[in-house]
Amino acid sequence: MGKYDVAAEEDAIAKALASGVDAEEILPTLASLTADVDDPWLALLLASAEKRETVSRDGSGEGAVSDSNGSSGLYPSHQAYLVAALDEVFVTPGAAAGATGGGGVDWREHKGHGLVEMTPPRDLAQRLAVLPQSYLRDQRVSEHLKLAVTEALGRSELQRAIDDSSSKSLWPEAHFLGPLHPVLDWASDRALAKLGRNEVFVVRGDVPHPTVLLIGTLTNNRGQVVASSFLTAGIPDAGNPEFVLVEPHPSARSALSELGLTEHRANPGAVAGLEGLQALIPSAVRHAGALLVQLAAASAASIEASIDAWSLRVRQWEHEADALMQRGDLKQRRVTVEEERIIAESMKPNQRLVRPLLLVVPQEEV
Repeated sequence: MGKYDVAAEEDAIAKALASGVDAEEILPTLASLTADVDDPWLALLLASAEKRETVSRDGSGEGAVSDSNGSSGLYPSHQAYLVAALDEVFVTPGAAAGATGGGGVDWREHKGHGLVEMTPPRDLAQRLAVLPQSYLRDQRVSEHLKLAVTEALGRSELQRAIDDSSSKSLWPEAHFLGPLHPVLDWASDRALAKLGRNEVFVVRGDVPHPTVLLIGTLTNNRGQVVASSFLTAGIPDAGNPEFVLVEPHPSARSALSELGLTEHRANPGAVAGLEGLQALIPSAVRHAGALLVQLAAASAASIEASIDAWSLRVRQWEHEADALMQRGDLKQRRVTVEEERIIAESMKPNQRLVRPLLLVVPQEEV
């Protein structure tokens, strides 16, 4: 099986940094790792990752199923999204946090410096617990959190932490606000808390008729999403909700652009006639689900083909192993291979799910 030496990699990176060499230059590439033909399980994972990189580079992937969660384009930056979410949750984000959870988060923006800071409330502090414990301890981020909102400052903070010989910590003072930062997940959940179960928002957009935005997902036996597709379901005649025009989109940005939701919009008031609009959602979900069956088939076939190819190599290895003496190391490797076989089976596509996200009605329907 493939080997990985943590100590060796850390030592190599430390030497590279000390000599002024970019650490990325010494890290193995996908191509070099895939060359390790002795590890079929690693080859399976890397082949999948390499395929995703290729599709991303040349943009030639056909169909609408995508395993990339790219930017929606609704906000110019992660900082802008975070600010909007905080404004939705707190009356005054810049106010001090209250003893009972009210108030704000001591929000501060240092414009022109690429830095923001806040005092995490209790529920956010719990989420930050997943970050490295040494980082939590050294920078005390559960008490006060500084975020670098530009890549330039993020790199600068990291390099300064590495070069500062007077500091006992290698962790940067400001944490880069990347797309997977737990602060963004927390802000999203808090902003959506007012949305009840089995409810979706309805907004006005540049559409000729009521249109539902949906996301279709393909999950494996472990419940992990292996592919996703954004779809729009337009209903030209509200009196005939079974006539639905479903269109797949390669990304959330593409779907939202189709709906005319690409910039800040004014809110003239509540949308009337919600009872009539309610009947459109189930029909949109059914028709989108029918199309998703076709879209997911190609993704499922590709994933299963990769897993089956790996399984074939395992069977060949086992056949060759049967002809050898059962040494201790060979027996241990057989156990490892069997464990990986179980993991591979759990990665096979298993379930499709369609979920409505938003109902968009024409501008004139006020």
